[in-house]
Amino acid sequence: MQIDKQTVRGAGARIRQVGDDASSYLQQVASPMRSRIQNTNGLMAIATLQQVVDQLQRRTADLANDSRSTGDKVMIAADSYTNTDAARARSFASMSPNRSD
Repeated sequence: MQIDKQTVRGAGARIRQVGDDASSYLQQVASPMRSRIQNTNGLMAIATLQQVVDQLQRRTADLANDSRSTGDKVMIAADSYTNTDAARARSFASMSPNRSD
């Protein structure tokens, strides 16, 4: 089986970026919203919205961490495959009867 290491590493980098992008976007949206609702007291809907935003930020942070971890694992797997494939090729070449030692 052949894989293109650079393509796989690129996919790993994009996977890593997904969570960071989501987290960054949520921060851009949540910060102004928080400042606008900060001084609003007594409305249950506002309190509920605040809880939803808090939970969304926690889950987005988890997504960012998980996507970084998964992306790293994909890149490590690409490197490992390339190293293993090269080692197998060297091993096979060393057993070849047409060696010129």
